Amino acid sequence: MFEKQVNKARGEGRGTGGSAQGDGGAKYCICSECGYSQEHEKGKLCIEIKCPKCGATLKGSDTKKRIISKPYPNYHAARIKSPGLFVRVRVFRTSKEGIMFYGGPLKGKPAGATELQSIRFPKSKFTTAEAKSWLKEHKQSYILFEPAAESKKKLWPTISGETMNG
Repeated sequence: MFEKQVNKARGEGRGTGGSAQGDGGAKYCICSECGYSQEHEKGKLCIEIKCPKCGATLKGSDTKKRIISKPYPNYHAARIKSPGLFVRVRVFRTSKEGIMFYGGPLKGKPAGATELQSIRFPKSKFTTAEAKSWLKEHKQSYILFEPAAESKKKLWPTISGETMNG
């Protein structure tokens, strides 16, 4: 009886003639570091779950796959170590050429020294080849290299329906 009253107060979970909407919240728990996903366990927060693949904290999502905003539009990125190994990652140094060095303490040594996680090269000053050359010249190995994203020109519609570059 009580549950029927609660459902009635909530509109029985139906919009305008649609199917039941559920209780809200995430459908999946996903890892933003390695892409692992699992169905959300009702009554448990995703952030309370550690990724079984890389150990990072999971996040709630409505989609089964993580939405990737990479490669970065203005930077070539060289990943030195997986971000899931770190307590936190932040910029700890920027060179005069604009190269940004990211790192932090490892989870195994949270009070330890800052270790390098990734290096980003500004696309305005480095081509992909120049960034890779810099890494080789400085004897820096990496596990992944992502060139900066290609810029996409926006097309603005005209009154006639044709498009022109904005």
